[in-house]
Amino acid sequence: MPVILEKKLIRKPDVFYFKLDAPLVSQKARPGQFIIIRVDKDGERIPISLADINPEEGSISIIVMVVGKTSG
Repeated sequence: MPVILEKKLIRKPDVFYFKLDAPLVSQKARPGQFIIIRVDKDGERIPISLADINPEEGSISIIVMVVGKTSG
């Protein structure tokens, strides 16, 4: 399970940047791909586009806008 390395509010009040430790994903990911995020094991599966991929660091970045029950 990826670990959050960095979290920033990039636009008040509802847009966040997350940098995640995900070495396996960062090695295989390509531009235009997305990942599936779930809040817990029974949670809704949410597709989120990759904002950045850093295979050297083993990290990926996503940007999330809080708009509903799952993202809020």
